[in-house]
Amino acid sequence: MSMLPGKKTKRVVVFGLPLLIVLMFAAKNYKYLDTSATQLGYNFWEKLLIVHADDLGLTESTNQAFIEAQQQGVINSASIMVPGRAYDEIVDYAIQYPEFDWGIHLTLTSSRNDYRMEGSAPKTEIKSLLDENGFFYKTRDDIYEYADLDEVYTEIKAQLEKVLEDGVKISHIDSHMGVLYHSSEYLRLYLKLGEEFDIPVFIPKWNIEGEEFRKVLAEFDSPVLFVDYTFIRGEEKKDKSLEDIYNKFFSSLDPGVSQILIHPAKDVSELKAFMGNKVGYGAEWRYKEFQYFNNPNLKNNLFSDVKFTTWSELYQKSKETAAK
Repeated sequence: MSMLPGKKTKRVVVFGLPLLIVLMFAAKNYKYLDTSATQLGYNFWEKLLIVHADDLGLTESTNQAFIEAQQQGVINSASIMVPGRAYDEIVDYAIQYPEFDWGIHLTLTSSRNDYRMEGSAPKTEIKSLLDENGFFYKTRDDIYEYADLDEVYTEIKAQLEKVLEDGVKISHIDSHMGVLYHSSEYLRLYLKLGEEFDIPVFIPKWNIEGEEFRKVLAEFDSPVLFVDYTFIRGEEKKDKSLEDIYNKFFSSLDPGVSQILIHPAKDVSELKAFMGNKVGYGAEWRYKEFQYFNNPNLKNNLFSDVKFTTWSELYQKSKETAAK
């Protein structure tokens, strides 16, 4: 059947409207067309989220808070501190849940006066990483000043091997206090470890903007997974409670891959003795995070348009994308 010009024009307008709407939306949101999510094959409007608990193994109260809050279904990733005094406890739990997204929080510093951590490698092999008392230095700057790079690699490799030998299935590695990605020399060691063990390496996207860091990245075939947005709560302000800060963050997520780093812990004497009067990352600070994420209604209230993802899922997606 023939079609009149007017009819044809009308048909083009009607059928072209959805495409026009998509193009208008894409033009308005062009910055989302090249995110980590789109590079992995997700749609540019999708919001992917990792809720990641750090410092597992640090104290028993940290482990208890994670185990309890994780049952609510919002915390879907975590990393273990091998030098922590409660390491054995969390490893026993991790072995029971191999499908969970377990990472290693590679640790080279020990900041508290009354809770010092040692290395996993023999002390004779990592002398430059340790202070006069045989413990890790307190700050990142101290490590950068005194540590021998070969000995740094010996230690982080020993931590990874210990967790694997203990039977935990690992999905990624990350770095306590960012020691391994705030220096290009340390970044090289970090990537080398990921490449040697074929384990994804977490690096904040904002941390590799410098030319020097990009050159180091180009040297390796390490399975690096970037997230578009990394959020860590700072200290509370008088006009903003923890609930306000987190509710605003979750309700205003942008398309792409977001990761929020949390540090929940139970409000017990052990934690208070360990943290002292510290405010940011202190006992009360961590306990409030536990209370917030230990809410059975949280997932239904805030995440209707969010897709939860994990390091394991993103790594699998990256391999599928690379194979095309």
